[in-house]
Amino acid sequence: MKAYCVPLLRSLTNGVHYVRMIIDSIKTIPRDHPITLGLSKVDEYLAATKHLLVDSRSCSSLDCADLKHSRYKIYVGANVKTLREAYGFWTLGGRLKGEAIDRGFQVMEKVWKTMYAKSLPGMKPREYIPFIWNWEVAPTDSDPIPKAYFQVLDDYDSLITEVITCLFGELGWTEHAMTHQIIQKKAYNLAASL
Repeated sequence: MKAYCVPLLRSLTNGVHYVRMIIDSIKTIPRDHPITLGLSKVDEYLAATKHLLVDSRSCSSLDCADLKHSRYKIYVGANVKTLREAYGFWTLGGRLKGEAIDRGFQVMEKVWKTMYAKSLPGMKPREYIPFIWNWEVAPTDSDPIPKAYFQVLDDYDSLITEVITCLFGELGWTEHAMTHQIIQKKAYNLAASL
């Protein structure tokens, strides 16, 4: 089980930036070296970034478990205009390196390229992709684990299906791709019959 903390109201009342509140609240909990090192990488990047962060998409979470085993996650929203910006968030400005980081970004790049090439509803050109970035810090790893949530609220369902099935196909998950297409088709047939 996880608990989530959204410090927006407290940030507004005391004037401390919500990202600073998230990082500082995790720092107050006694911890061992790996979490401290991982958290410092997230802290350094977020303190240095000039990118406008979206407060309504930002929060933190922690596992409801013994502190020796609990993971902490920092979620930060941002509207990203280029793959270069996305790479900066993914790698914490180059602080995260390695084969797993590179492979993860390759998957994210495939999704980006499929989505960014398509217009929004009403043929409106896409100026950015809204994200929620998530970095998990844990006592078992000195490096944060990055995750990227593509916010697809304004997109056509058909585009989301295209992105998912293309990605599943490229990953060799053909059964998952076919299952998603079947579910999508059934959902639209059901909606059309109502």
